[in-house]
Amino acid sequence: MLRRQQILIFLFCVLVLFSLGQAPQLEAATIAPVIATPTVPTNVDRALLNIIEERMTTAVSVIIQKQTTAVSAEAAVEALGGQVGTPLPIINGFAATLPTTAVLQLAQHPAIKYISLDATISTTAVTLFDNLLSNPGFEEGTAGWDVWGEAAMPVADAHSGSQALRVGAIEGGSGQIVTAVADQTYTLNGWFKISDNPIWAGFGLDFLDSNYNEIGELLRTVNTTSYQQFSLSGAAPAGTAYIRFWMWKSGSSGYLLADDLSVSGSMVLENPGFENGLSSWHVDGDVALTSSSHSGSQAVRIGTGTGGVSNNVLINVVPNQTVNFTGWFRVKDNPEWAGFGIDFLDGNQEEINDVLLAITNDRAYQQFTVSGTAPAGSHYARVWVAKNGVNGYLDVDDLAVSKATMVENPSFEMELTGWDANGAATLVGDAHSGSSAVALGTGFGSIGQYDLPKGQPGEAFAVTGWFKTMGSSDWAGFGLDFLDANDVELGEVYRQVPQTAVYTPYVVTGTAPAGTDRLRVWVANVGEGGTLYVDDIELTLDIPTPELDDYLEVTGVDQLHANGVDGSGVTVALVDTGVNSGPLGRGVRAQFNAAPGFDQDSHGHGTFMAGVVASHARDGSGDFIGVAPGADIVSVRVLDNEGKGTVSNIVEGLNWVLAHHDEHNIRVVNLSLSGPVTGPYWENPLNQAVEALWDAGIVVVVAGGNTGPKAGSITTPGNDPFVITVGAFTDNYTPAEPTDDYIPEFSAAGPTEAGFIKPDVLAPGAHVLMYVDPDSNWAKDYPSLQRGSNGLYQSSGTSVAAAVTSGIVALMLDENPMLTPNEVKQRLMAGAETAVNPDGTLAYPIFQQGAGRVWAPNAVWGNYPGEANMGMTPGEPYVGRVVYDEVRGGYVLVDENRNPLPAGQDYFWDGGFYWNGGFYWNGGFYWNGGFYWNGGFYWNGGFYWNGGYFSNSGFYWNGSDYWNGSHYWNGNDYWNGFTLAQP
Repeated sequence: MLRRQQILIFLFCVLVLFSLGQAPQLEAATIAPVIATPTVPTNVDRALLNIIEERMTTAVSVIIQKQTTAVSAEAAVEALGGQVGTPLPIINGFAATLPTTAVLQLAQHPAIKYISLDATISTTAVTLFDNLLSNPGFEEGTAGWDVWGEAAMPVADAHSGSQALRVGAIEGGSGQIVTAVADQTYTLNGWFKISDNPIWAGFGLDFLDSNYNEIGELLRTVNTTSYQQFSLSGAAPAGTAYIRFWMWKSGSSGYLLADDLSVSGSMVLENPGFENGLSSWHVDGDVALTSSSHSGSQAVRIGTGTGGVSNNVLINVVPNQTVNFTGWFRVKDNPEWAGFGIDFLDGNQEEINDVLLAITNDRAYQQFTVSGTAPAGSHYARVWVAKNGVNGYLDVDDLAVSKATMVENPSFEMELTGWDANGAATLVGDAHSGSSAVALGTGFGSIGQYDLPKGQPGEAFAVTGWFKTMGSSDWAGFGLDFLDANDVELGEVYRQVPQTAVYTPYVVTGTAPAGTDRLRVWVANVGEGGTLYVDDIELTLDIPTPELDDYLEVTGVDQLHANGVDGSGVTVALVDTGVNSGPLGRGVRAQFNAAPGFDQDSHGHGTFMAGVVASHARDGSGDFIGVAPGADIVSVRVLDNEGKGTVSNIVEGLNWVLAHHDEHNIRVVNLSLSGPVTGPYWENPLNQAVEALWDAGIVVVVAGGNTGPKAGSITTPGNDPFVITVGAFTDNYTPAEPTDDYIPEFSAAGPTEAGFIKPDVLAPGAHVLMYVDPDSNWAKDYPSLQRGSNGLYQSSGTSVAAAVTSGIVALMLDENPMLTPNEVKQRLMAGAETAVNPDGTLAYPIFQQGAGRVWAPNAVWGNYPGEANMGMTPGEPYVGRVVYDEVRGGYVLVDENRNPLPAGQDYFWDGGFYWNGGFYWNGGFYWNGGFYWNGGFYWNGGFYWNGGYFSNSGFYWNGSDYWNGSHYWNGNDYWNGFTLAQP
């Protein structure tokens, strides 16, 4: 049986490799209607046409927009066997369920303006962990899934929802390939069952390199005839670039059914506070959970016999690296021995050394730390807690692991031991700490450690140190190089140290590219007349911890708070998963629920975003941490407990906002959510709804999407030209130092499918801290995002950036309540700060940064006359002044006659990111404020894209003018917009 199974698996792998080269592209699909009709209607969106073409399901949920006619569209739906659902007057439409075979027939009815798929929309939060799979519940049929052998098909025999996937009755399978990084642990969870006795049925995870070659595999057999949950988990080996999830059924009989699948990435330690029981921990002997915890609701109790716990997932380490294991412990009734320790293991997971610490009897929780240095040959570390003997108890809670610096003699207390020195490098007593530091200069001076331990590809490293300068050098700074086994440099991150007369901490971070074998840390000073001092320099695997108010500082909001501007008199509607008042520190003004479930936020995303907008919580200095703490909040729940909802849910919520905005003084709507672009924005019901709000005087702020960095990755409704679309930037954990900021890869880029420049602005969207309910689904799913024990969590994404911007808009309307939405957008963009290089050129293309990062004092107090969207009327179709130049292979701006602008003024962009392999800046760039674009550029005196458009006169779909076909219409990408790091 085992031999047969191996043969079947080999055949499956051959089919998978064949499918990688043969899988049809969405853009190339030929539309084949299932009923006789002379032409394919133009009033049906493409996602819906694909479902019809592929015969994915017998019935489909749609949104219907009506023509202004006396003929009843609702009656036409019912006449074709459909059911009429929620009315959506904001778009002159309604939701409905239709037989799939009736869609094209209905499209020809005179009462029908447009038919859209009632697609799933999700939150845009970026977290350390997320479901990597597209359409994991098969509610959109097989969208996003490759199919091999006999076509897998959706069926109603589901574990949850309305559909599952069935594979059979002859040999076949289905799968997805998603991006991954080495040295992370990936876990597959899903519900599976079989029927009618297949020869073999099961699923697996394959680890692939950058060329899609398999370098590792996990698999599992399914043999249960009722739905059961299965799980696979394993660490991605070095060189991993992708993961392939697959399910397969062999033989000419039987079926394999799958539903509710997820593939997620995680980092150790998992479940460090035992709030998820003993999940992720290996247990020996007498171990149980106890409510006598240090924090949270649970801890672990070891006793009365011998026992212990250790982490299931090993920790990656490198030789000479110090590992610190910390936790809260208490010992009762004098056991024979109690303590904890660290084991260092080789590549075969055999122990080569350990360190341990005994804990003495104490009835109160105490914090202890044990540290050890990984010896030569170390690949992994395992941490453990144990108790011996029949007497006593050991209670354990809130464990943590950190990995310390990998450089030798970081504070130079042993002179220059371990460091190579060149030029003018001397030891001095003017130190940041201790008795020694290093001074570099004049002329040229450098120090470095060039024989550091092996770096792990995919891991993020940070170099930190304390620096000061005397005089003026040509260049002074430090960096980190990534080398292969032959000492060839694969990549480099570095930063310049500005002139500063006092010791100041600076950090540079970078991710080791594939092939990394060694690391090199260096500090250098170039030029006569200046000296660079350095002390306490470290290389670690740990990213620094942010502060609660960092995002207020990097946007200038703290300056507005100091002057009494707090958003009073303005109401912001959070259209999200709901808002809970407890973590917000205040009540909500009103609430409306359009999603399944209760009114409260069981997910957590909406509460987090509401906190960013207007939390009443305070930091250690007593200052509010919300952007607009004086603003009122309205909760509009449109997403469910998993952070997902349908377009009709969201449009229904926006319809409620439109009907009640005067009653509650709703001036701002925040949409931290995203969905696929499946057609022109002016036909999309969600776009039409946000334009109706804009026309009613309500400012709409939308997340750009976590689908970057490629061109054309902006999601719906961020692709609408009227609204304020927000991308993300990170302060790189140095809020006081803007020259090392960067745009993380997840932040979506323009142009839109209609040729408009997006995003409009950038805002902080990385490692932002805020309070949520610890028992919310989001908090329980991602415990590693918890910061402390009081409900404080960390999140990243364009959803966070949108919430920051919504708060700033509330501050603008507090100070200037008569501003219209177009005036708000104009001021926000005009007052933004653009990322430019030292020579004045753009550090990022306008398609990635828009006008630049928001600067609240300019937006609130600046004098920027005019308005955005000049001459444009909501509800009308327009196209922008961006076209795709097929000859040059990139995007350019055109003039009022649709002729390309001269080179240098056309802002050509080939769609590529400005760095290679995750290295974010070239010596530092600057955020240039003061209306940077007002002079020397094509849109002198105003924002080119605020008034630059064409009415749609039939040339919108003219060839590939407005997009490169490989970037648009790929709805499957919109649930893959996450990152495995908090940038």
